[in-house]
Amino acid sequence: MSPGNRPLPASVGALTSRAPSSLREEVTDLWWWTRAKALGKLDAMLRLILAGLLLTSGCASTGRTWAGANGAAGREGDTHYETEKDELGSVDILGTVLANKAGLAECAQEQRNRERGSTGKLVMKWTIQTNGKASNVSVVSKDLEDTYMAGCVERLIESMSFPPHKKQGEPVQFPFKF
Repeated sequence: MSPGNRPLPASVGALTSRAPSSLREEVTDLWWWTRAKALGKLDAMLRLILAGLLLTSGCASTGRTWAGANGAAGREGDTHYETEKDELGSVDILGTVLANKAGLAECAQEQRNRERGSTGKLVMKWTIQTNGKASNVSVVSKDLEDTYMAGCVERLIESMSFPPHKKQGEPVQFPFKF
């Protein structure tokens, strides 16, 4: 069973019960991806899911503040981090990706404009340097490698600023649905 087909735990499912089906699917994917990366960090996962719900439900488009992964208040696309962490966690990565959701939506819309009805799951891989910059960005989904979406998301990831940290981590592999 793929992560997208697995049911959410009741406590999380209740949070998304009134959300549109596309949002429920996204939250489910984020839930299982985060669970696999941060097993045992339930509190952090719930905060991440709630942040995702706020961002995708229009909070980000109104310019209201949100609590970033490091606890600091920020705005959509805000990349200021007050303290340097020892190492980067999946919550930090997802928080930064979610903060750039508007850019991702623009990439997906342009892909749909170029190829009517195109949908898919683009998996990207990159390394986050200790200064917070992304490097070695590549497309894992070879069937989508030459699409506008892949190039646009690659440029967006290269422009993202992740929290600075002291210990270099493993490369990130992240799915983007469009």
